[in-house]
Parts: sequence; structure tokens; C-alpha cells
Amino acid sequence: MIEARKVQKLGNTSLVISLPKKWVNKLKLSQGDILYIKVEDDDTLRIFQHPLEEKKESEEKYIIYADKCDRPNLLERILTGCYILGYDNIVVKATGSRLSSNSLTEIRKAINRHTGIGILEQTPNMVILQCFIDVTRFPVTGMIKRMFTLIESMLELLKQSISERDEEALGEIFNIETEVNRLYWLGIRQLILSQKDWSFAKNVGVKSPLHILGNRVIIKSIESVGDAIEDMANAARKVFYFFEEDKDYTEKITSMIDELKEISALVQKALNKLDVIRANSVVDRVKKFRAIEEIKEISKSFVQCDAEAITSLVTILNRLIEAAKDFENIAEIVINRSLEEPSTPCTQIAK
Repeated sequence: MIEARKVQKLGNTSLVISLPKKWVNKLKLSQGDILYIKVEDDDTLRIFQHPLEEKKESEEKYIIYADKCDRPNLLERILTGCYILGYDNIVVKATGSRLSSNSLTEIRKAINRHTGIGILEQTPNMVILQCFIDVTRFPVTGMIKRMFTLIESMLELLKQSISERDEEALGEIFNIETEVNRLYWLGIRQLILSQKDWSFAKNVGVKSPLHILGNRVIIKSIESVGDAIEDMANAARKVFYFFEEDKDYTEKITSMIDELKEISALVQKALNKLDVIRANSVVDRVKKFRAIEEIKEISKSFVQCDAEAITSLVTILNRLIEAAKDFENIAEIVINRSLEEPSTPCTQIAK
């Protein structure tokens, strides 16, 4: 709730405003109490009752009652939610004498999915999890660059697996996708904590409150590309024989993978430099990539296939197109973000 306050003059030089009554009562303030004021980069003021405003969420414990998580994967998803919300201490309890084997399995799965979280203490009816990671060591821009690097490796392995029918390359795709997911969850955690505390945001390289939402879309888009590549790898495994028989289709698909790799590299450069020209080129190339006539031409190869093979081949084609769309989403954010400061095209128009 926003309240208006009139600035009053006190003495010859001081200007004052009154404090909201509800806030004063809630903090039990009285005359003579000391308050601390911090000027933020956006010129807003933050008023603290203590020198350090931090309530130290890391000292608080979040308790989950495992017995009430009686749906498959619900406990694992709640643990993921606690992780991304920034809870450092999570207690999973059983109301009975011991945690079920299913609960313990879901706890371990959650630990494996996320960076820096582990079991601090365990008893038959309780598990205490703690996040040990120093989040300031993982700036958001660094994580985004790392995710792009992993995606480029996955695309190269996908091309290799299709052109050479390489089973080992497919296996490595699944391993890398797990790492992409870990970075995704860690990135979301960083951004949510940034939204709660602007001083934290600056420590992890978030330059503006406007960037929090955009960074979340960027991280999600890259993670979605990873999911798409994983789906393509699963589909390719089922139709290795088709790639052996139809060299023309194989060549067209690997050519599309090469184009997607180039789009990935271009959008990363655009993001790093906030280059509106490169970002615009990405949007144009994605539209060409998704051209209907090209898709129809490739789809002609499916006529002689059985139903299962058609499903797998269509999956590969559709996921390629979806991945390109994810890169286009990032390019659109780059265009918008580049307008926060004067850029070459905008400066020329202004003149």
C-alpha cells in the first residue's frame, strides 16, 4: 500500500515527513528511537529499525510434513519450491515413527536435482536439509553464459548422434541436460532472492530491477532448449535405422541443427553486448527457420515410415522449431533491454 506524505520544514535546513502510524505501531517505535536509512541506486529510501535489516532467512527452518505429501512426486516438488524461494534450512518430518521409503527417495531425488543442498542430519522420522552454497559466487550473467555453452555442446552431440548413429553421444546429452536443469533451478533461486533484497541482487550481478523478470525468461528459455534437445535425443534413438536409410532427410536435419547452433551463438553475442542489430537478425533468422514450405519438404520423407517412426521424426522436427522460438524470445528481451540506454539506431532516429 502506498501512502502520501507531505514534506514539512523543521528549523532552517531540515525537511521531515511523518511515519505511517500502522508501521510505527507494528515496530513499537517511540520518541527517541533510532532508525537507519539507506539510499538505493534508484534513489528510493529503505528505513531499518536495526543497522542490518537482514532477518536472516537462513536461520529460519521450513518444516514439511511428509505424511501430508501423499501424491507421487509432491514432496520432491515442494522441496524444489523451498529451494528456489531461498530457504536454507528445510526439515522433513513424519508424524509417525519413521519416514516412508517413498519420502526418502523423493528427498534424495530433490538433493540430486539442485546445487549446494545436502542432508545435515537424519533420524528415522526426520531429515534436515541445508543449502550450503554461497550464492554470491554464482552471478546470474555467468550462469547464463554457462547454460549457453552447455546447450551448444548438446546441439553438437545431437548432430553427431544423428549423422553417425552414435549411442554414446546420446548418453552424454542426457548428462549435460541434468547440469542445465541444475543451473536453471539455481538461477531461479538467485532471481527470487534478488526480488526480495536489492542488495543481494547487486551482489549477483543484477543491474536493474527491470532485469529480474527478463533474466527469468532468458534462463527458462535456455532450459526449454535443453529439454527440446533431450526430447530429440530420445526420439533419434528410436529411428537410427531411418537415418541410415534416408541420407537426404539426415542431411536436412543436421543442416537445421547447424543453423540452430548459429542462432544460439548469435543470440548469446547479442545478449552479451546488448546488440540490437544482432538481436534483430536472430528474430529474422528464426522466422526463416520456421518457414512452412521447408517443413513440408522435409515431412515428405515420412510417407514410407511406420507410425512409431513418424512420431519420432515429427518430434525431432517440432522440437527444433520450438528451440528456435525460445532463442527468439531471448532476442526480443535483448531488443527491449538495449532501449534502456541510447543505442546507435535510436540515437540516429532522435537526431
